[in-house]
Amino acid sequence: MSLSVGSKESGKLEPGMPDSNLPDSRFWDRMIPWYFVLAFLVVFAVNGVFVYLAVSTKHDLVVENAYENGVNYNEIVRDVRALKASQGDDANRP
Repeated sequence: MSLSVGSKESGKLEPGMPDSNLPDSRFWDRMIPWYFVLAFLVVFAVNGVFVYLAVSTKHDLVVENAYENGVNYNEIVRDVRALKASQGDDANRP
């Protein structure tokens, strides 16, 4: 009794048997670490764009007396609506 492995002619491809019709998989196996490098480069590039946009644009988020403005927020909103109403704008529109 002998053990036989499949051959190309039989149409069976056993593990470990090379197939000349398939591309060289060793080349793609060597490229796997470069996929990780490429992924990190993409992440760094996108982060760089975000940092550039954050630094180069004017954001006007910092105001003088921020705490007092927050405490008096309702009064400020009421004053702004009153001013808009006196100018003829819709008072309910922000």
